[in-house]
Amino acid sequence: GAWCPPPVGATEKTPLCTASRQRLRMVQQPSDDSCWSAEDPKKAHSDEAVTIDAYFGRIGEFGRYQRSHYAVVAGAWVACAWITFSMVFVNARPAWLAVAEGTTTTPCDDPDAWTIADTAQSVGAEWRLVCADGYRRASLDSLYFLGFLIGASALGAASDRYGRRKACAVSAGIAAGGSLASAFAPSFGAFAVLRFLAGIGVGGLGSDCYVLASEFIGPSWQSRTGNAQAAIFAVGGTLLAPVALCMPGWRSLALVSALPAAAYVPVFLLGVAESPRWLLAQGRADEAARVLLRVGVVNGATAQGTPPPKLATSGGGGGGGGAGAPTSGRDEAAGELRCGAVGRLCSTAALRRRTGVMVLCWFAASFSYYGLSLNAGNLEGSLHANFALSVAVEIPADLLAGWLCDRVGRKITLAAAFGAAGALCLSCAVLPASLTAGAAMLGKFAISAAFAIVFVYTAELFPTPLRNVGMGVSSSAARIGGMAAPSVILLADLLGARAPNVVFGSAGAVACCGVLLLPETKGRPMPETVADCDDARGRSSRRRNSMSTRKLRVAPLSESDGDAPVDEGAPVVWSPASESFGTTQLQLSN
Repeated sequence: GAWCPPPVGATEKTPLCTASRQRLRMVQQPSDDSCWSAEDPKKAHSDEAVTIDAYFGRIGEFGRYQRSHYAVVAGAWVACAWITFSMVFVNARPAWLAVAEGTTTTPCDDPDAWTIADTAQSVGAEWRLVCADGYRRASLDSLYFLGFLIGASALGAASDRYGRRKACAVSAGIAAGGSLASAFAPSFGAFAVLRFLAGIGVGGLGSDCYVLASEFIGPSWQSRTGNAQAAIFAVGGTLLAPVALCMPGWRSLALVSALPAAAYVPVFLLGVAESPRWLLAQGRADEAARVLLRVGVVNGATAQGTPPPKLATSGGGGGGGGAGAPTSGRDEAAGELRCGAVGRLCSTAALRRRTGVMVLCWFAASFSYYGLSLNAGNLEGSLHANFALSVAVEIPADLLAGWLCDRVGRKITLAAAFGAAGALCLSCAVLPASLTAGAAMLGKFAISAAFAIVFVYTAELFPTPLRNVGMGVSSSAARIGGMAAPSVILLADLLGARAPNVVFGSAGAVACCGVLLLPETKGRPMPETVADCDDARGRSSRRRNSMSTRKLRVAPLSESDGDAPVDEGAPVVWSPASESFGTTQLQLSN
């Protein structure tokens, strides 16, 4: 079969078989100086076509360039968190003061006996969205998430068609513009429309910046960096609490919370490179190669003046075999535009399965996450302190999820997170009242981890031409879950305080079962074409079938052996210390 290039760090030009956590690599004895090593960056180039993931394996999957690019792009999650969570304070419940001491009525029963303490505190206080008009204040969050739904789908599709950078810049501009303008809204109606607009921008910015950040990173770092983006979102929410505490009123907070998004518009247009994966999918292989060459130079793995790499999609099979694939990235993109981006997600059985399960997972994650957050929103104490604490608990959950994804795998970790959230929330139906709050908090910890994992898993399940559409459609399901969660809270008035947790737990249990239908993506290249999704399942099936009918025979290889028969009973000695079989010949036979 094909020989792999030497792994990064190889310094000896001798035949070598090395075992790693992910795979077994066979390294060919080079016949010329085309062999390269980490100590010889000028030779980190080959005329053979390679996939983007294979090239990242040579120049570094998360080197100096990728780290700086990731820090800039993923930092946009702070902007998303500030605009989203600002409504916790901007739309806070008004505080009342009794006009006279000894008043025994409630504000809604006797409005003349009460007055709002600070009309600048929130939109509800300024426009008296209380009592019979309280539903209008509650509708603001639903409108925001409706905008989020539309933005995630529309701007996600725009990212696949026009490019990641442009879509991120447009999304950031819409989010910033809506939030900035809302600070000067003259009426409730104008404020509601502008919050809806801000939701469209944040919905697009979230999915677009996640994809742009992840497409510069190799497979072995996807889970850690993906879950770190969820942690960045939580950090942004935590930082908002002291900022909100210092603001004199809701208009000042709405203005300040829009500034990070506004700052990112020129950053995306001028300071960030376009995704090489998207460029390759559009048939712009030369541009993608130049971007990758720049990554290699900054990482120190490629010398200045080295020719750009020759790129191939992964559809053609191992090594550089993708160069001869019948379907090019341009054909994929053209097919997407002809058939409709969303419709392409249902074009094959594998894509239908992945799309359906991920829509379920995103809905359940958002439904339970926001539901548990709202259900715990009536805690005693400071609003700012309670909010900061409730968001801060997500940070260890996100980091733990990333660690487990690398050690155990995406599929098992996500199923376990959903299962744990479901079990903990369902247990609230039978636990003593004193333990219910603790179980619900642990359930939120688990669902936060699940929410972080679905970002990583979704990006690795969909092919490059449909990745952002897949992220957008999945994120849209999450927004529907977020809009549905507040209505479930009303069940507490009808069926008791335990009822909402039971509903949220049921959603987690169903999602846990759905995850079991998906393939594992840990350590595997990200699919570049639709055919890769079908091939991944086919290869897994063929591999399982072949293991029961084939034998692996290993024997020493020497120049004099030639085609001599191999002794099937010959012992194989492997040294864990060196993680090497030495020089071997591997043969598969029926």
